[in-house]
Amino acid sequence: MSEIRPGSDSARVELGRYAVFLAVFDAGSFSAAARRLRRSQPSISRAVAELESDLGVPLFSRTTRRVTPTEAARALEPEARRAISAIARGRTLARQAGVGEAGTLRIGHTSSVPFHPLFVRALAAIRRALPDLRLEVFERSSDEQITALLEGDLDLGWVRPSRPPRRAGLVARRVDVERVHVLLPKRHPLAERTRVRFAEVANERFVLPDSSLRSSLGQLVSRLANDHGVEVTVGLYVRQVAAIAPLVSAGLGIALVPSSLASLQAPSLGSPILQEPSAELPLWLTRRRSDLRPALAKVLHKTFADDGAKIPARGKTD
Repeated sequence: MSEIRPGSDSARVELGRYAVFLAVFDAGSFSAAARRLRRSQPSISRAVAELESDLGVPLFSRTTRRVTPTEAARALEPEARRAISAIARGRTLARQAGVGEAGTLRIGHTSSVPFHPLFVRALAAIRRALPDLRLEVFERSSDEQITALLEGDLDLGWVRPSRPPRRAGLVARRVDVERVHVLLPKRHPLAERTRVRFAEVANERFVLPDSSLRSSLGQLVSRLANDHGVEVTVGLYVRQVAAIAPLVSAGLGIALVPSSLASLQAPSLGSPILQEPSAELPLWLTRRRSDLRPALAKVLHKTFADDGAKIPARGKTD
């Protein structure tokens, strides 16, 4: 059998012969296969004869009324179907990937973002609308996500810097701005309050995510402490935001959390709103400016619009 090079004319001819072979195999005659493929019967006979010559074995036993597949044909048939199906599937996936309907989407998020209902709804909407798109989700700090986006290691980043990430090559869209709450043990004298000021809790021990203070919550605490001219005392650092609530409940410190996280906490905690002008946590969806996926953009835009999210004009930061 001659060698077939991918992408060559002979490779395309070979696939065409497989298609003809399968049509004859399924129809049981050359004339029926010709009608099915809308080709002349001599061209069908010639394609099968060329394939048999290339393989060095007969594929059909011919009679005046019918052709019968040989053992060689029965062995070839499933492989020919797989080859043609793979080519068709590849063409479909290539077209889908070109508009964002297939391929892989790598999504980054900070530790608190999965507690936000919009994040979950966005992932669910992508899965429903784009079932062939593979999702990979990673927890990273906002700074790590921005670096990964610029280096091409992430496609979307859910980040929480106080200002939009103004970096060349990136587009940021603000999808929410959350109030900040103070998590307090139920026995704390301020636990029953609806609002507290930072000065009232500044001398407490804080439970913070990420010892490097790269997290949005850690940066917020640091910024508020600088504004009030105090030094924060850290009681504990935790790797997972979900660990904050039980630690606060046990009296090991207090914590600042976004409203989406505060709403999920146990009744053993108080969660008054932090009453400070700068006590807000914006949520930004960030991507590379050059990464245009029309299908994905359409799904996300509808999700955010349905949720009433703050979406600026395309290509701009809010």
